[in-house]
Amino acid sequence: MTTPALFVAAVMASALASSLWISFALMATGLAAIEWLRDLPVALPLVLGAGFDKIWFGIFLVAVIELSNVTPPVGFNLFVIQQMTGSPQLGVVRAALPFAALLCVLCALLTAVPELATWLPRTMKG
Repeated sequence: MTTPALFVAAVMASALASSLWISFALMATGLAAIEWLRDLPVALPLVLGAGFDKIWFGIFLVAVIELSNVTPPVGFNLFVIQQMTGSPQLGVVRAALPFAALLCVLCALLTAVPELATWLPRTMKG
């Protein structure tokens, strides 16, 4: 491949990874974890066909599922914490926002540097 072709391929892969992260992050606020797992048999062949690593996608999916658990309107963990503490829903959401922000940063880092997710499994495999 020529240098311009490699550059175009790298830009397209970066755009695909960014659009994957953005679409998953947007869906995370509206889907419960069970819905993610229900859609996995459909999504996995598409993700693998796009050239993503299975281990990276699994770790990324767990981070996105956790994000869906701490973001309104269907954040399951928010309802559990509200019932356990008796706090108002708005107070629980405000307390969970820093964790949701950290999970967004994690998803962005996993997208920008996929080696963060694949280094340890690759090291253990030898």
